[in-house]
Amino acid sequence: GTGAAVFNHWVMCLIYPEGGNDALVWLDILGFFLAVLISGAAENTMKFSMNWHSWFMMSFVTKGPGKGYFPIAFLPNSSWDSFTVTSLLTSSVGALLAVAATMFPPPAITNYSNVSSNAAIVAEAMHKIWTESIEYFCGGEEGAHATVIAEAITNCNLLSGKAMNDLSASWWEGFDLCGMGKKRQLYMLFDTTAMKMDAVMVAVKDSILKETFEGNHVHFCHGMRPSMEALKESAAHMFARCEHFCRDGEISDEEVAELEELLEEVRFNQTSMLKAYRNLSHEEEFKGAKFVSEDLASENTFVFALSVWA
Repeated sequence: GTGAAVFNHWVMCLIYPEGGNDALVWLDILGFFLAVLISGAAENTMKFSMNWHSWFMMSFVTKGPGKGYFPIAFLPNSSWDSFTVTSLLTSSVGALLAVAATMFPPPAITNYSNVSSNAAIVAEAMHKIWTESIEYFCGGEEGAHATVIAEAITNCNLLSGKAMNDLSASWWEGFDLCGMGKKRQLYMLFDTTAMKMDAVMVAVKDSILKETFEGNHVHFCHGMRPSMEALKESAAHMFARCEHFCRDGEISDEEVAELEELLEEVRFNQTSMLKAYRNLSHEEEFKGAKFVSEDLASENTFVFALSVWA
């Protein structure tokens, strides 16, 4: 950001060696702001570039280009001790120190190194949350574990957001070179999918916290639990394999074939859960309005959330 502002100022100094305040100068000032805003750069980059640009161009308009005492031989109209050059050098040194602080001592703490680990943690957390949720929900009574599961869901949703932020910031660490771009694109799809499930997991949390285990809850869960667990396992396994295949930045034909098999398994288990749900709705205890009553509101929400997540 600082470099862009310095370069713009240097070009204007070549055009106006003594400074200026005409329409072209103001067009440059406003045009630079517009270019930064539509660039899609990181927020911090835009802030630095516009901040330095404002400072440099205000000085350019009122006082003209500043001249130093130590000219740079290979760069016309510039000097080592000018305010623009010293600003660029100090910013560069500060950035290098910040980068060095993340690299040493090893292992390096970089956004790119977190891309794979964050996604793997999200996949594992999803599996664990659904396993514990089904086990608790299909149990016989309320317990404090509901609060633990709810907190785990909240933390998982926050982790999904962090994974996306690390992924976005990792562009600066490799500029998508040497295969990093393909890997980032794959993880972008993976993390986006995980974030889309945030609202679904909130519905799961709400169902668990509000369930009183009264009425027909136990009978409903007894009929649905086998199919729910089968769907959970197949979907969680497929989600974990998707994350694993993203790690090298390439999806081979063999991996595509494996994912297609896993997808068929998920679809089969979704169909099985739907059949179990329909069979349950035809039983005497659940005929008519009883199946969609307030008594089974949490149960229906929980099953629907599992189906959507899968």
